[in-house]
Amino acid sequence: MFPRFEQPRWRRFATIVAQLELDREPTAADGLDFVSMNQGGFACASTIHGSMRLQAE
Repeated sequence: MFPRFEQPRWRRFATIVAQLELDREPTAADGLDFVSMNQGGFACASTIHGSMRLQAE
């Protein structure tokens, strides 16, 4: 099951992941959507969090 990115801790985690991928703070211009992140974001979240395993489509 996917984490609920509307929860504050997951929202912050998603921001950190995006910041690492972009090498800067994400902005609205990047089109970052915490509810429907791209597959790379989910894979990265699952790898770091370690409690879920996701397969690429």
